[in-house]
Amino acid sequence: MNERTNPSDLRTAYVTVRMTPEERRWLDKAAKERGHSISSYARYQLTRLAGSEPKNKEEKAKT
Repeated sequence: MNERTNPSDLRTAYVTVRMTPEERRWLDKAAKERGHSISSYARYQLTRLAGSEPKNKEEKAKT
């Protein structure tokens, strides 16, 4: 794995690729309503579903 590759980014990419078009539209709409990119919003949702809190203040501010 590349030093610059963040494992959570890979997990986010994997999940967003496996979505149905309807799920993808829902996530895109939800992200835009909250002012996030689809990848950052998907990462937030994965973190939330995993039961862990965002790690830094920037991520907390986004939520």
